[in-house]
Amino acid sequence: MAVLGDTVLYGISSADEDAVFKRWLIRGPGLGRNPKAGDVAPAVVVKVNADTTLNLRVLLDGAAEHWTPNVTTAAAGTQGSWWPKV
Repeated sequence: MAVLGDTVLYGISSADEDAVFKRWLIRGPGLGRNPKAGDVAPAVVVKVNADTTLNLRVLLDGAAEHWTPNVTTAAAGTQGSWWPKV
């Protein structure tokens, strides 16, 4: 199980892709690129919840940022889930 401050891998989902793009539309273009569903990104554990899900700060390429709560663990490559780095 991941602990506070660990870096894990996160599978970008289509909902994540849409959320980041909507924030980009509001804030205007920045440096980097918007993630696409199926991309894998590193994420820092910012909270371990009582139900063993994690709140993650997903580290994107460029100025965009993404926080996602209550994320479950799953097999590597699963969209919307996290898994340990190997």
